[in-house]
Amino acid sequence: MGGDGELPHSVVRGIGDKLYEKRKCAALEVEQLVKSLAAAGNTKRVGQIIDKLIEDFAFSPQANYRKGGLLCLAATAVGLANNNQEFLQRIVPPVLNSFTDQDSRVRYYACEALYNIAKVAREGFMMFFHDVFDALFRLCADSEANVQNAAQFLDNLVKYLPELLEGLMGMLSDTNREIRQATGKALQEFLLEIQSSPNVEYGELADILVKEAQSADEVTRMTALRWLRAFVIQAKDQLMPYYAVILAAVLPNVSHNNQDICQVALQTNAELLQLPDKYEASDSAAILAQVSADLNSPAESTRLEALHWVRALLIRSRQQVLGHLEVLLPALFDALSGPSDRVVLEALSVQATIAEEQPQFGQVMQQLLERFRGPLGGRLLQRRGSLILRKLSLLLGPHKVFCALADILNQERDLRFASAMVQALNVILLTAPEVKALRSLLAEATAAEAGADLFHSLYSSWSHSAGAVLSLCFLAGAYSHACDVITAYAHLPMGVEVLVQIDRLVQLLETPIFTYLRLQLLQPARYPDLIRCMYGLLMLLPQSDAFKTLHARLHSVPTMALLKLEGGPGPLQDIDLPSQGSLSPNKRSKASRQASQLSDAASKDSARSHAQLVDFEQLLQKFKERQKAHSAEEERRQASSNTPGGEGSELLSNTL
Repeated sequence: MGGDGELPHSVVRGIGDKLYEKRKCAALEVEQLVKSLAAAGNTKRVGQIIDKLIEDFAFSPQANYRKGGLLCLAATAVGLANNNQEFLQRIVPPVLNSFTDQDSRVRYYACEALYNIAKVAREGFMMFFHDVFDALFRLCADSEANVQNAAQFLDNLVKYLPELLEGLMGMLSDTNREIRQATGKALQEFLLEIQSSPNVEYGELADILVKEAQSADEVTRMTALRWLRAFVIQAKDQLMPYYAVILAAVLPNVSHNNQDICQVALQTNAELLQLPDKYEASDSAAILAQVSADLNSPAESTRLEALHWVRALLIRSRQQVLGHLEVLLPALFDALSGPSDRVVLEALSVQATIAEEQPQFGQVMQQLLERFRGPLGGRLLQRRGSLILRKLSLLLGPHKVFCALADILNQERDLRFASAMVQALNVILLTAPEVKALRSLLAEATAAEAGADLFHSLYSSWSHSAGAVLSLCFLAGAYSHACDVITAYAHLPMGVEVLVQIDRLVQLLETPIFTYLRLQLLQPARYPDLIRCMYGLLMLLPQSDAFKTLHARLHSVPTMALLKLEGGPGPLQDIDLPSQGSLSPNKRSKASRQASQLSDAASKDSARSHAQLVDFEQLLQKFKERQKAHSAEEERRQASSNTPGGEGSELLSNTL
């Protein structure tokens, strides 16, 4: 063996030999020598060997020497193993230089050597990646067929990327600032090269990036998300099987505290939502499972984006989504109890999209009512019931929603729950602008078939609440029937529940929705049954605040004077009715009887004219039966708990 920097003579002869096998044996001896020197810490001698290989062989005028030099440089990198970082700057450049050698075989050996160096250099090789890609792309167009096979090395090099990428991402959180900066620059260049390559296996890389996108280090997280976005833009079709995995990283990040991370995550999600033309319904199962999980996220932005995904999947593969409603619907209804009104409105919009057709419409309505059941459901009804029911009415149509819910409640066995729900629906019917069309239709209930059908559809379930039934009658102008309902309480139990409902009804009568009714009080000849209804309610109430309110309202209406002054055709226009103070008791009694008889006649004529549209007798019987059932249920409840009033009255009061 010679002095420092020299190699054994047998190795030197083998390196430049014309036979490949001898050059290969020489390279193996160099590898073992370097390995022993590195283990001994003799880096100086290693550096001298590298210099000799470069000067005497890699740049030799003899082609066989250049080939052997390339083999030995790669062997040196292998021998150094994990200790090669400080020598790569000296080993790689002469190999890259050989890519332009005039001898095609030298160019081929340069590709092979570079590939072997890359395998052992790992993350350290990234600093050369830009130059490597440029060189390899040039070789792909080489005139020699064997050199064109360098494209295979390019493929292998890129597929080796997953082993490098994870380590590089980890280096972004290194404590050394220079290392972080160098790594970030290398990754940026690396990404640009990948985007220009047609032979990248994106799926395996996506798995690594998903993991890194959940890193505690924000720089690592941001970089991983940027790579994912670039991959989605570049290879959306190839990544379709990985969408669920990618969403597991992207959706939580749209709610990150770092706004830059949020922005990149939102941009990535927007790209993902643009499903490719090759998207197949079979891909939606895994996506839907992931999205359903994200619907339970405590973060508003994540929930909203998850809801956007459900909507997108419904558009692209509706039947596939509908096949997973047992998983999806509970998550959608859970969203209704969250703190965000934006999430609630979006969840309702998605539910409405699901419920556009049967049988999904009935399924959504049934599960909606179930969400209002029990103590938690009662609080949801109180806090968000109006918003939920009004939004669904707007999206699906109030007629469809109210009739469906009424039909379900008509079969409800839990009478207290049915009563609370009916009262909530009734307040919406009376006040919400979204159901104005229903109010207009009900106003024609005694004159038009469509209005009568709606009246019938609602009445049976509305019978769970005396206040709701009377409100329905007032909306329909069915004052004669309302009188019959009030009179029925002469033979029906009057529990606390009923009194609370009537109390609330009196308060509703003072709201703008019943302005028309209060004005009709000024036409007693035309609406005699309305006067009777008001006084009937007054007689049912104890002398409470509601009693005083209604009494004051009626006291402000000079009924007898109005009957005298009211002109035009009418059953009472020709009756001489001086002020009651000027009449003797006998005359006053006679006038009252005459007015009552004519009022009854007017009511009977009105009832006969509408008998073909609404069977009020049948409806009244249904009301009596349902109220008796409620009374019996209340008695059983009080007998078992010895607690009068109870939860139902409280729930009702809160709901209304």
